[in-house]
Amino acid sequence: MNMKRYYKEGNGKRVWFNGVLKSNGMQVINPSEEQIFSEGWTEYVPPVVPEPTEEELLEQARERKLSELHAFDESKEVNNCIIVYKGQEIDYWAKPSERTDLKNAIRDCIAIGREKYRLDLRDKGISVVIPCESLLMMLAQLEVYAIDCFNRTTDHEFFIKSLTTRDEIEAYEFRGNGYPQQLRLEL
Repeated sequence: MNMKRYYKEGNGKRVWFNGVLKSNGMQVINPSEEQIFSEGWTEYVPPVVPEPTEEELLEQARERKLSELHAFDESKEVNNCIIVYKGQEIDYWAKPSERTDLKNAIRDCIAIGREKYRLDLRDKGISVVIPCESLLMMLAQLEVYAIDCFNRTTDHEFFIKSLTTRDEIEAYEFRGNGYPQQLRLEL
């Protein structure tokens, strides 16, 4: 069975040979290669994809490791704290914009004389009334924790970029390496 492919170029288009040759008003089924060439068809030779260089392989390994690091940085392993409320441990995380909005809302409450703020954790099935100052302190702890995690991720990023061999990159472990312990906030 002939696995070769043949084509003709014309009017900016490539036409592929379908296995039946029309020659001198006759159809030739299963023509020889000599007949195919005599009718102006060209053998298709797929382009050779060069093997990646060592430098390209090193960069691919680095990009994979950095992708793993960024996925870890966005995961619950980093972006989480435990709120302990009435003995129940609740996973909690607020994105930077949510933390800012919450701080502003608490400060507004303080400005008009309120001493307590209702924190709704509806997705967890609870709503808690907390002294404003306590909640601001919790948010400050959460913000510092987030900054410390960000800084540690940045440290790992710089270190991964400085590694010079694929083996070093593949062996490098960032999980748990220098990240702060997750917060436990008691309500």
